[in-house]
Amino acid sequence: YAREADAAQEAHVLSRKFPAFKLSVFPPSPIDTHYLVIIGSGLGQDGAEALRQRAVASGLPGDTYIKKYPDARR
Repeated sequence: YAREADAAQEAHVLSRKFPAFKLSVFPPSPIDTHYLVIIGSGLGQDGAEALRQRAVASGLPGDTYIKKYPDARR
């Protein structure tokens, strides 16, 4: 999302529809210019893929994806 308010609104809507997931907004980085709605962070590849599969199986969009950042603090 280009605007933080739009990302926050989407996170709110999805949180109500999918209460099993803790959705939040991830701010833009120097590499990306958009706000992301995320369901997890700081996960290894296996944990991230397991969370993605659980999310899609629960009804979140099928195009839910894993985003890696070169900066490990993100």
